[in-house]
Amino acid sequence: MSQGLEVQRANIIDFAEQSAEKYELIVMSHVLEHIKKDEIIFTLKGIRNNLLDENGKLCLMVPNAQSNTGSYWAYEDFTHTTLFTTGSILYVLKAAGFNNIKFLDPNGTENSNIILKLIKNTFLPIYRIKKNFWNKITSSSFHRQSPEIFTFELKVLASSE
Repeated sequence: MSQGLEVQRANIIDFAEQSAEKYELIVMSHVLEHIKKDEIIFTLKGIRNNLLDENGKLCLMVPNAQSNTGSYWAYEDFTHTTLFTTGSILYVLKAAGFNNIKFLDPNGTENSNIILKLIKNTFLPIYRIKKNFWNKITSSSFHRQSPEIFTFELKVLASSE
């Protein structure tokens, strides 16, 4: 309470079912990957149905399994139960009833200076071409419909509207 904020610790599902309040925005930063895989969609439905107001938005940040550090995040933190790709985060959000889903800062340039933005925006297309080339050579498989985002985390804004 030192910063004037009231903090409550609770099981997210219990909190969602017992809360009388509705929120315009809920931010879950590096939480979803700690929830048991078979409870993720149920949890997201509970948030959508019980905690978000009718125009409310859910902002999620999760480690990105598509990034170069994807396997690192899977095994570095033993409490991670699952990691997400763009395809799997789209799947669980849609299964939970979110219809409007937008990836935020897909190139990881939002907080970068102009030089770093230029470098990232120059080399990311080259990286995509190289990655797609080697995937063809090694017969690796990816879902083409899933956006290619390579930042260390996925940032997603989702709503029911």
